[in-house]
Amino acid sequence: MRSVIDPAELIQDVDEAKKHIFQRVIFWRSRWEEFSPPAGIAWRWKSVPFTKSSAKYIPDRKHGLYTFVLCPKVAAHPKNHFVLYVGKADRTSLRQRFQQYLQEMKKLKRAQICYALNKYDGYLEFCFTTVRQQGDIAPGEDALISALWPPLNHQYPASVSHIIHGLK
Repeated sequence: MRSVIDPAELIQDVDEAKKHIFQRVIFWRSRWEEFSPPAGIAWRWKSVPFTKSSAKYIPDRKHGLYTFVLCPKVAAHPKNHFVLYVGKADRTSLRQRFQQYLQEMKKLKRAQICYALNKYDGYLEFCFTTVRQQGDIAPGEDALISALWPPLNHQYPASVSHIIHGLK
């Protein structure tokens, strides 16, 4: 990284940095403290790199919740991660859902997801937890989304969607 020595370089560096701003990041302490998921979820998270070769480590006959986590890998810092997206695998297995995202990297169906999966390729982890009771999956997803407000989610639980719409 070079030192800025004149205003033209400052403008160039600031303009470059602006290309990497991620909109709508919300850190809301009271939402974290109010996190109230279904009691039946054990929250035994596992994490794998979001690569094709990781699919074999994801349960093929289990349902649950998952997140995409951005991991910058700077200085091997163990806590430098950021949840970008929360989802559920209730109609498919966790592995099938993972594999669908590998295909989604090539499609523009959900542009924000396609963009992030490709832009941060090599820096994403797929974190998942199995959920025993199907009926706990949707409420668990709602609780996570309401607590974390991940920037790539565009559907929010009714209890908080009015806030998101008010921010637009």
